[in-house]
Amino acid sequence: MRIDSILKEVKERLAIKEDFWKAEKGTRSQVFLSENFVIKINRNLSISKNESEVLKTLALDIAPRFVAFYTIQNCGVLVEQKIKGQSIDDVWKDIKIPSRKRIVADIAGAVYKINQQKKDYFWSAQFDMKFKNYKDLLFHKFKLNQKQIFDNQLAYKLFLKASSNIEEKKVEKIFSQSFPVLLHGDLIMHNLLTDLNRLTGILDWEYAQYGDSFYDLARVIYYQECAKAYVDEERDKNFEYDFTTRLIEQLKQSVDFNLEKYIVIRSLFFIDSIIWALGSANPAKNLATLQPPQF
Repeated sequence: MRIDSILKEVKERLAIKEDFWKAEKGTRSQVFLSENFVIKINRNLSISKNESEVLKTLALDIAPRFVAFYTIQNCGVLVEQKIKGQSIDDVWKDIKIPSRKRIVADIAGAVYKINQQKKDYFWSAQFDMKFKNYKDLLFHKFKLNQKQIFDNQLAYKLFLKASSNIEEKKVEKIFSQSFPVLLHGDLIMHNLLTDLNRLTGILDWEYAQYGDSFYDLARVIYYQECAKAYVDEERDKNFEYDFTTRLIEQLKQSVDFNLEKYIVIRSLFFIDSIIWALGSANPAKNLATLQPPQF
């Protein structure tokens, strides 16, 4: 993949005269910015295409406006209109308390609006499949990687420490009343933009799904757990614990906390960590650092 040739082709197709520079932060995509545009290049063509389809459906001022999608050199290339604002993780520590309250209220309000988009099936941009129930969507990544987990002694021991929380029949019952609504899937600080007073953008929709409305809240609670560890280690330089705590309080005003659902979703996040470690450059070292969640 030659990035320079991809950027050149996109600029020619759209008659863009602006220069692009590589974003310091990004998802699994390579992200390039200009004054008015964002180009995201992803080797996973399916995920990139799915993200573009989600953006087409969004009618929110704070969501990126879809410009174009191309397949170039077997990569998905998504072009968006650039949203003005600064990444919240860069500026949160300098934002005054009243503005922090407004920003998290804006995020919660946006999540409520996003959840108004509904489907009659469960779906994830990560898999591009329709699922008949939410349990099947939640378990799909684990099922794809189950043999790899079971074949590694340390990974299997770690899995057993969380396995009682994800017994399939029990999970299906817990989510039996779930109805698929649109979720962002990754409300982490660097996916959110602000003008220091209000929310201006929600970026990176590649983890979007039509799933249970509790999922986004569960994800933020998980991020709060990680941020608490940063506080304990005296390295919470972005004030993530303050941000996640405030956002959780706001989200709970429209989404009920459900401990049974959280235990399932949090346990599956732990399984995801095992899968990540197995695919890393040093599986044994990374597996040894994992600690199962405590409830």
